[in-house]
Amino acid sequence: MGNSLRKTAEVAVFLPVMQTYHYHFGKETENLLKPGVRVVVPFRNRSVVGVFTRFTKSDIETKEIKTVLDENPLFPQKLFELAEWISKYYLCGPGEVFKLIAPKDDLKKKVSYKRGEAGPERLQKTNREIYELLSKPLSAQLLAGKAGLTVKELDKKTKPLVKKGILEKKEEFYFAKPRTKELLWEMERSTGKEKKKKLTDEQLAAVKAVSTEIEQKSGKTTLLFGVTGSGKTEVYINLCQKALERGSAIVLVPEIALTYQLVKRFLKVFGKKIALLHSGLTHAERRSEWKRAQSGEAKIVIGARSAIFAPLKNLQLIVVDEEHDASYKQSDYPYYNARDVAVVLGKICGAAILLGSATPSLESFYNATHKKYLLRRISKRVDGAPMPKVDFIQSEDSSTEPKTLPTRAIEKIIQRLGRKEQSLVFINRRGASRYLKCAICKEAIECPNCSITLTYHSYAGKKLACHYCGYEEQQPFNCRSCGVRKGTFSHRGVGTQKLESFLKELFPKAMVDRLDHDTAPDRKKVFEILEKFETGQTDILVGTQMTAKGHDFANLTFSIIVGADDYLAFPDFRSAEKTFSLITQAAGRTGRGKLKGEVIVSGAGDHYAIRHALTHDYESFYKEELDKRRMTGYPPFSRLIGLRLESNSQEILQKEMNRISEKVKMLFSAVEVLGPTEALIYKLRNRYRWKMLLKGKNIVKLHNAAIELANIIDPRISVLIDVDPIRFY
Repeated sequence: MGNSLRKTAEVAVFLPVMQTYHYHFGKETENLLKPGVRVVVPFRNRSVVGVFTRFTKSDIETKEIKTVLDENPLFPQKLFELAEWISKYYLCGPGEVFKLIAPKDDLKKKVSYKRGEAGPERLQKTNREIYELLSKPLSAQLLAGKAGLTVKELDKKTKPLVKKGILEKKEEFYFAKPRTKELLWEMERSTGKEKKKKLTDEQLAAVKAVSTEIEQKSGKTTLLFGVTGSGKTEVYINLCQKALERGSAIVLVPEIALTYQLVKRFLKVFGKKIALLHSGLTHAERRSEWKRAQSGEAKIVIGARSAIFAPLKNLQLIVVDEEHDASYKQSDYPYYNARDVAVVLGKICGAAILLGSATPSLESFYNATHKKYLLRRISKRVDGAPMPKVDFIQSEDSSTEPKTLPTRAIEKIIQRLGRKEQSLVFINRRGASRYLKCAICKEAIECPNCSITLTYHSYAGKKLACHYCGYEEQQPFNCRSCGVRKGTFSHRGVGTQKLESFLKELFPKAMVDRLDHDTAPDRKKVFEILEKFETGQTDILVGTQMTAKGHDFANLTFSIIVGADDYLAFPDFRSAEKTFSLITQAAGRTGRGKLKGEVIVSGAGDHYAIRHALTHDYESFYKEELDKRRMTGYPPFSRLIGLRLESNSQEILQKEMNRISEKVKMLFSAVEVLGPTEALIYKLRNRYRWKMLLKGKNIVKLHNAAIELANIIDPRISVLIDVDPIRFY
C-alpha cells in the first residue's frame, strides 16, 4: 500500500467481473484517455481489452495501461450512462456490458525485439544466437524463425534477457483492419416511395399523442394497444418521419424473422437512412451497420434486442414492436431485457418510447392503467376488416397417439386450396415427433448430456437431436433400458416436420413449406420462405413461433393452431399469459386482407387463457389473470430475482443445496426466498442445475439479498443472477 493518492484510470475490462480496476499511465497516454475509448491493460498475466470510464485517485499499487485503441470514444455519453445503469441494475460486470454493446473487432498483437542498453553478459548458446540476430529490430515471428524456435519458446527464452535490459521487447496492440462489408440486403435498399396511406382516426390520434412527447423531449413511455391487423406499423412509420425532423430513431422487433416485412415497408419510405442490427449478422456486416449509425449516414436502426445499443446521435424515438415478447430478454449473461432498457434509455435521452402490442405484457398494461405509462388504443382493423372467427376443438386423449390434424382442419384446408387461398399450420414443436418411447418398458430416449428427451427428426437418416445442447445420434436398434429391438419404439407427439410430411402426402399437388430453425437457420433462408408465402407461391405453411407474430399475409384465410395449451404445462406463473398471447398472435395472422378469416385452435382442455383468446378479449383475460397474480403476489405486485446454481458435480451441488435450504429462509425479512429446488431441466450440457427465486417489493433489498446469497454459496458452484427473470424454469 502506498501513502499518497495519485491520479489513476478506472477501466471496465471485457471480462465477467463485477468491479472496475485502476491503472496508471504515461503523459502521452493521458492525453488520449477520454471516457468511452477502448484500452489494452494487463490483467492476471494476460492482456485484455477494456473501456476507460473516468480518472480517479488511488493509493493502491497499479499496473500500466498498455495502449489506447480508439482516437475518439466508441460510446456516446448517453450510451455510456446506459451501460453503467445496466451493470448496476442487472448485477453484471460493467466491462461485460460494454463488450456486449461494442462491435466485435479482432484484437491483434505485434511483438518486436531489439538490443537493450545493457551489454551482453556471458550468454548461453541459444541466447547468444538471439542477441546476434538482433543487429536490427525484428518481429517476434521473424526472430523465432531465424532462431529455430516457436514464438512461445522465444518468449520464454527472452524473458530473463528483457528483465536484465539486454533485450527490449515491444508490444503493439491494434484492431485488425476491418473489412468494409456493406450489408447485402435480401431485398435491395430502395429509394422507391410507397403511396402514403390514409390513417384511421385512432392511428392519427396515436401519432399526434406520441409526436407531442417527441417535441417535448419528455422521455415518457406510451403503450400502443392495438388489435392484430390494426396498422401499428403505419403508426411507427409516421412517428419515425417525425423523429427524423429532429434526429434519429430505433425500431426494435423481437426476432429476425419479423424484420422481413417491416424492413420492406420502411425501405420504401426511408431508403438508405436505415441500418439493420441483430445477432444474425456477420461481424463485418455488424461493424459496417454500426459505423453507418455512428457516422449519421443511417438515421433509423431496425433490429432485434441488441439494436437498442445503436450509437445514434440525437435519439428522438424508440419503438418496441410486440413489446410482450419474451425474446427481448437475453437468455444468457448479462440477462438484460431490451424493452425495459429502452424505457431507461428514453429517460436518459429524453426520447419518446412507444411499446406496441395486441397482447401487452401484464406488467406493461398494469403500468398503463396505473398512469406510469401513457395509453393509446387502436380497437379496429384497417379498412374495418373483421377479426377472424376462432373455434376450439378438443384434442384426443393424450394416452393414445393423437391424429396429426383434426378432420375439420383438413376440410378447411381443402376449401382454401379450391379457392386458391392460403393456410397456416402452427405448432410450437420442431421435428417429426417429440420423442421415441419403448412400447415394452415405456422408457423414452434421453439426451446423455441433458435431462430431456431427444426429438426425432425423419430427415438426414432418421436422427434424434437435443434442441438444447445440439447432441445428435442415429435412431438406435435396441432400447437402452430393456434391450428390445427398435421395432417396438413408438413415435410420441407431433412436430413441424411430421406435419409437413403428412400434408405433402395428403395434398401432393399443393405447395407445402415449413418455417422453423431446421429449415431456416439464418435470416436469408427465413426471408426466402416468407417471401414465397407472401407472393402466393406457397399454399400451406407449417411453422413454429416464427410464423405466429408480426406478419401480414393478405391471402391467408385459414389457420390451425395445434397443441395450443402446451405452455400451460410449464411450471411458470406466466404460462397462462404466454398461452393467451400465442393463440391471439397466431390467430391474428389470418383474414387481414379483403377475405374473411377462420381459425381452429386444437388443445387438450378448457382454460380461461384459451377461452378469452377465442373471442380476442384481452381485457377480460387481463382482469382474471391479474386477480390470480394479486393472490399469489407475483408481478406486477412484486419484483423477482432468479439465481441459477450450476456445477459439474452433482454431489457438491446437492450437498450445498441441503446446507443452505433452511438457512436462506431465515436470512431476510423483506425478501421471500423460494427454493432452492431442482431446475425443470436438471442436467444441461453435462452441468447440474438448481434454482432459487427471490420475491419482494423493494428492488434494492432484492439486489442486496441476491449478492449476499451469491457470496455464501460454495465458490465451486456457479451462481448466475437473473434480475426480472422471464423463462425461469
